[in-house]
Amino acid sequence: FPVTITAAEFSFYPEPIVLGTVIYSSVFLANDLLTERYGSLIAKKSVLLSFFSTTILLVFMILTLGYRSLPKIPEYSFYLESRHAIEVIFSPNIAILFASQSAYIISQFSDIGIFANLKKTAFKYLWARAFLSVAIGALIDSLIFNFLAWRVFADQPVATAHLFNHYILGNYFLQVVIALINIPIFYFILRLTRAQSYE
Repeated sequence: FPVTITAAEFSFYPEPIVLGTVIYSSVFLANDLLTERYGSLIAKKSVLLSFFSTTILLVFMILTLGYRSLPKIPEYSFYLESRHAIEVIFSPNIAILFASQSAYIISQFSDIGIFANLKKTAFKYLWARAFLSVAIGALIDSLIFNFLAWRVFADQPVATAHLFNHYILGNYFLQVVIALINIPIFYFILRLTRAQSYE
């Protein structure tokens, strides 16, 4: 099955970086907001809901692709092109799927746990808790996903140095940068939700 991953080059790092990192990094922000506002139990329920929703969506899309395709005639060219696009996105690569879902659930639960527990220690400052929890959670995510996807389950495992430099380091660096950028956004959203609760 094909592996559909979109990457781009950035001036600060010589290797391509997976673009999904940009969107995915904001999930840490959302879960930290839920933890701060409603507690770690609600945040963990949100992670589980997302996990099972994604899994169910993938199963339904795979079942949909199981239907016989339309005949390859000019009148159906639009539908055939659309089907091909969907196949590229949703055709399952079990290794990538398992690595992604495993990394997601472990890293998000780690982030939530660290964020909540730091509140009970000397790290009571919100910005410090948000940054440290995301930095550790993102590292866990990057290590688990890349190690499982490109070493454990890969048909042709990549070399350790290449795995670290090409897949792990750049993505993790970008996640840490996004975590720093998200700190003022975190404060803004938290203040906004608190103000609305008093109305």
